Parts: sequence; structure tokens; C-alpha cells
Amino acid sequence: MRKRWRNVLAGFLGAAVFCYPLTAEASARNIPDYYEAEDGNVSFQCVLRLPERFDKQNFRKAAVTGVYCSDYNACLEKLAEGRAVLNEEIYPAEGDIPEWHYYSFEDHSVMGTGDTTFFATENSYHYATVFSHLSNIELGEGGEAVSFSGMGECEKNAVNLLEQIGLETDMALYGYGLKAQEAQQWEEHMDPDGGYQEDQYKQEWTSEDDAYLIYGFQTVQSLPVYHELMFLGGSMKYVTADNAVLQAVYTKNGLEQLQVNYLYQFQLLDEAIELQPFEEIARIVSEKLNGTLVEEQYKVEEARLMEMVRHSQNQSYEVLPVWYVEAVSASGVTAVLVDASTAQEVFVA
Repeated sequence: MRKRWRNVLAGFLGAAVFCYPLTAEASARNIPDYYEAEDGNVSFQCVLRLPERFDKQNFRKAAVTGVYCSDYNACLEKLAEGRAVLNEEIYPAEGDIPEWHYYSFEDHSVMGTGDTTFFATENSYHYATVFSHLSNIELGEGGEAVSFSGMGECEKNAVNLLEQIGLETDMALYGYGLKAQEAQQWEEHMDPDGGYQEDQYKQEWTSEDDAYLIYGFQTVQSLPVYHELMFLGGSMKYVTADNAVLQAVYTKNGLEQLQVNYLYQFQLLDEAIELQPFEEIARIVSEKLNGTLVEEQYKVEEARLMEMVRHSQNQSYEVLPVWYVEAVSASGVTAVLVDASTAQEVFVA
């Protein structure tokens, strides 16, 4: 797997189904808006999430041609904004890993530029765990209106900033209004032994500390990208705010925190993708869940069509369309990924 060590923030449902070869246009018609079925311990009452702009009639195979890197000088201008540089470290390119720059500033802000880009003010320390907490809230839930600006304006600012530092790409954005009282509840600082570091907590939270959390996933052909780090599994495999490739925190004072990584340069090939009927996808999900050692009741309420980027056996990138399916049980949430063109499970730990 491509190393990114530089990131310092560091059975059939119902009757038998016979499938015949389909054209890309015909296969697209096998994506219903809603799918409902019962099979053993698995209940499907499932909304199929497809972006409005997804072109069902012209779905093509994609390939990765490179990885986006932020422009070092543009980051100094647009992110550092005249801050006095205290220290600069340059890590030379290694193989396919590009050169990377790290800066610390006199006001205790820090910044990294290259294939992983981040910026953090001293105050951002108190928002360090907000995206992990946000992952417990439904994707796209907007939170509350806060005491400054508007979420739409912050989203626009984030998009403009990416363009200015050389990271212009299509993105599915989400925003959450975080009131100071909720931010206070979410603040968390732990020592290596798992104890709370009480002296690290912000002493007083006011409306001045209200924030907008902006996060997003890169898109190709309007579909969100399931990036390579998510393929590692564990908590990384879930489509949540904590695993988004863009994370930004805005307060009344402006940008407090930015992290951007795993952005790919894509090329669409002259090869149409034939999608399997969703009944076949559901059959694979059902077999997976009914075959678990612990017998539980599962409810599937949502499936998302995504483009997965992973490494092939020769370590080059490959892109494949997958259905990301979440099933809820008494034990929690189980994610199952199925190749949308072959109806075979894509195993993620």
C-alpha cells in the first residue's frame, strides 16, 4: 500500500433470479430508488443513495493517473496568511511519494503541504476530536445555526481555498453547525494511559467558540470515492465524517483547522460499466450477514453506490464501483461492500 506516513495530525431473496448480460443503459435501470425484502435474519428496507447528477446511461470505468499535491507557495500565501515562520522542514521525494513541507509559526500554528495538506491554529486543539464525535451523527445532519456567517458561506470558502492551493476537484460536501455547548461536551484529551488530561481542556466556552464543521468526499462521475485508507478496515471502513478526505473547522475568527488527503486525479476510460441488478447485490449482503457466527437480526436501511480506490496485486491503483451497505443490529453497525459490476463481495477487515 502506498505509504502516507507524513500525516502528522495523525440465499436468493424470494424466487430465483436469472441474470442476463445487459448493456450499460439497460443495467442502469436495475437501480431502484427503494428495495424491500426479507431473508433469514436480514430485513431490507433500503433506500439506494445515488447523486442526482449521476449519469446512469454513461457510466464508465475510471482510472487513477496521479495524486493531487497542494502548492507549497500558495499554501504559505492562503493558509499561513503572513504568519512568521518559526521553522520549516522539507522531506525529499521518495519513489512515488512527493516532496513534503512542514511549517511551524510563531503564533503556534502549524501547516503541512504536499500530498497531505493540513493547517491548525493553536485554538484548533480544542476541536481535535469533533469529527470523530460527528461520525456518530447521520451523514449530512446539519446541526444548528451558529452565531456567525452561514454554513453555505463556509462551504464556499472551503471550496475556494482548495482551488487556490492547487486541489481543485469535484467534492460532495457536508456541513454541521456546532454550538459552543456541544463543542465543550465533545472536547477530549487523553494521556497515553487512557486518563483524561484535565489541564488541557478549554476553561470557558462562549458563543465566540461556535463553529461550522465542513467535511467532504471526493467524487468521480458524481459518485463519492471510497479512498485507499478506508480499505484498511476497522473504524476506517465506514463512510463517516471522521474518514472524510476534507475536514475543516471555521469559527468567527476564520479557518481554525484544515486537513485534506487522498485526493486522486482520475481519467474516464472508453469502457462502459454494466451494473448488476440490485437483487444480486442484496443476495450477497444477505449471505454475508446470515453466515455470521453470532445470530442476530439485521436491518439494512441504506446503500450507497461509490467508486473504490485500492491497490492491485502489482501495487498500482485500481478503481471499481462498489455498493457500500450498512446493516444495523443489536451489536452495532456492520458495513458490507459489494462490487457493483460483478456482485462479488469486496473484503475489508
